[in-house]
Amino acid sequence: MNRLRYFAGAAAGFREIIRAPRLHSAESVIRAQLSRRHENFLELMRRVVFANTAHPYRQMFEVAGCGYDDLAAAVRRDGLDSTLAGLHRSGVYLTHDEFKLKRPIVRGNRTIAADAGSFQNPLARGRMVGFSGGSRSAGTPVRVSTTARLHREAYDKLAFDEFDATRRRYVLLKPTLPAVDGLMNLARGTRLGCTLDPSSSSSSSDRRNTPRG
Repeated sequence: MNRLRYFAGAAAGFREIIRAPRLHSAESVIRAQLSRRHENFLELMRRVVFANTAHPYRQMFEVAGCGYDDLAAAVRRDGLDSTLAGLHRSGVYLTHDEFKLKRPIVRGNRTIAADAGSFQNPLARGRMVGFSGGSRSAGTPVRVSTTARLHREAYDKLAFDEFDATRRRYVLLKPTLPAVDGLMNLARGTRLGCTLDPSSSSSSSDRRNTPRG
């Protein structure tokens, strides 16, 4: 990824987070999401998986003999958790090594093609790009929208309230720029009412996940 585009996206994403309205009720946000859990899952499957014949999960569903209407009926009849357990038994799942492309995806007599972009969510429109893991690889670039970050903030708010974090000192060890994770944690803490005392050292910068170009 081009460095200029990376930092421009980081600046735009950070600005959106800072300017977003503060949460009034974190519990209400989470309850509203949970109440639509089944519908959100089915909408994601319809728009991302079943709309793309090349998607690895779409091909796993085909091997399992399950179409979208079958999936929707099972979720409404049996619930999401039971449906997911049944799909796993039918071969609709990914292992960690398959997701990381370290092992081919084989279901039945079919080898399912996949590459680094196969599992990216095309609906994610986040300007800021983060990187997953990276402890044993270069990490996977992941776009996260402001909406998703604010949803995560609702969970953090409950945790902060539970442990009275706004009146206590706690330590987070995060990389500094060019990685954006530390910056986003500072923004989240400020929005949730924490008193921040950021400090850094030259050794804390994570250069493995720095875009090049």
